[in-house]
Amino acid sequence: MYHSLVPSYLSSLIPRHVGDMTTYILCNSYSLRNMSCRIQLLSKSFLPSTISSLSSFKQRLNMSNKRIPYLYYKGNLNSCVQHARLRMHCSHLNEHLFSKVLIDSPLCSCGRTEDTFHVFLTCPLYLEQRFELYNQLFAFRPLTIQIILFGSKCNPEDTNSYIFKCVHNHIRHTKRL
Repeated sequence: MYHSLVPSYLSSLIPRHVGDMTTYILCNSYSLRNMSCRIQLLSKSFLPSTISSLSSFKQRLNMSNKRIPYLYYKGNLNSCVQHARLRMHCSHLNEHLFSKVLIDSPLCSCGRTEDTFHVFLTCPLYLEQRFELYNQLFAFRPLTIQIILFGSKCNPEDTNSYIFKCVHNHIRHTKRL
């Protein structure tokens, strides 16, 4: 609309530049004026919500970015990477590889679907490692995949840090992830 690649009745809806309204030299002279809207319905419609300066556009983009918890960077780099891959479903587990059409079967060697839940909580092949993990995290039962992957919002940072340290040990000891 701005570059007149649409019919004139649409491009005429765009407000003029701030610099077009005055003869003074302004630092925001190339910014578009805000649209004045008499009713709230119009102010929330497509055109007024998309007209903004570059700086306000960037600011709105940054507001939508979520801060990555500091907790995700604690510990051994390789374990942190493996843990992040589990959170994003991009690990070397058969179910993750199968969902990306990289292998033919999502099954574990024990015959069940090899996903994060299976490896951490049910697989008979990792019984010894799971027993160690359960002993370390006994105070945080019931142990769920949510707590294993993301920690708990109810716990302080040092508690979540301890949980992640135990999970990283489990990842190293299973040698599967």
